Amino acid sequence: MPTKLPYVANPAVIVKILHKVKEAKTPERFTTDFLETKLGVTGVNERQFIPFAKKLGLLNSDGTPSELYKSFRNPKTSGNAIADALRRGYRELFERKES
Repeated sequence: MPTKLPYVANPAVIVKILHKVKEAKTPERFTTDFLETKLGVTGVNERQFIPFAKKLGLLNSDGTPSELYKSFRNPKTSGNAIADALRRGYRELFERKES
């Protein structure tokens, strides 16, 4: 049975939030309050980022930032970290064989 792939209604939101994540201090927990008060983003589409980030492994199931999140914030490891996150979140697509 196929897994449910990560999804956000407005993909531009992902880029917007990821840029802000790099600028903001790492929170104890990444919550909607953090999105609104610290990152300055509000709205339904922005809230979809939290479950999306959990599927990618950027956030742990309890909303705490993972080591991957911290690696993403580091300019030297950011590119590799986000590539790893995409491979985790979309593992099913990466594992499919070409026909």
